[in-house]
Amino acid sequence: MGCPYLQETAVVSCRHAGVRAQVPNGGAGLCGTPEYTRCAVWREHPSEAAPRCPYLAEVRMQFCAAAAVRKFVPPNDAFRPRCAGGGYHYCALYLDAAGSSAEQEEVVDGIRVPVRLLYSPSHMWIEVREDGGCHLGIDGFLARTLQHVEQVGFLTTEGPGHPAVVVTARGVDVQVVFPNPLHIEAANRYLRADPDRLLRYPYSLGWLFEGREGPGAPVCAGLIEGRNAPAWMRCEVERMRRYPKPRGREELLRMMHDFFSPLASREVEA
Repeated sequence: MGCPYLQETAVVSCRHAGVRAQVPNGGAGLCGTPEYTRCAVWREHPSEAAPRCPYLAEVRMQFCAAAAVRKFVPPNDAFRPRCAGGGYHYCALYLDAAGSSAEQEEVVDGIRVPVRLLYSPSHMWIEVREDGGCHLGIDGFLARTLQHVEQVGFLTTEGPGHPAVVVTARGVDVQVVFPNPLHIEAANRYLRADPDRLLRYPYSLGWLFEGREGPGAPVCAGLIEGRNAPAWMRCEVERMRRYPKPRGREELLRMMHDFFSPLASREVEA
């Protein structure tokens, strides 16, 4: 199912106009009546009489009803794959227009845990939709641990591979890598201008990558199912409580590795 704000309408334009403005069919005005002969453009290019102007072009177009400025685009090229598929849930226009949703989730020590997602032991999440599209990012536990992000650098941006970023937080570069390969179609480049969005909206506007499952290892292999994620998150919160508080850069790096490295060994309760 596509975005509810993705709409389609008939759009008309003049083939002979210097500037080919596109307007909804209801705005055809004189062009849609026999009065079109009063038009200066038609007088420059006269033709045989007809019920409406022969230079009036009509096509089907799509547009986003949530956008402040209506932009018409052809249906074959429009809003793919985000608006036509399930990826619209990560669109700023949709989120602003739809408001807060009643998403099924649990809260563990103040950390949101949406149960529709799958989680990696390194505290990344992925949503795999019925249309095969995927979005992924960091979970609320990692977002809270980072506290503040100065910079987000994408190590992978498109094509097959392991989605990876370097997040600079508290003066330390933290490499965040998804453990399974994915065919990456886009990275959330808005995070370069507003890196703290990663922490404010970790499950929506702060997404990192979108893509599709590629050949080879399944993208969901070894991940924690949403129904099991709250129990795992409680264990991680307790483990962090027992962990010695970092007093310097080296200790902070060690903590980040122990909790968030995809290579760090840890037991995960299924």
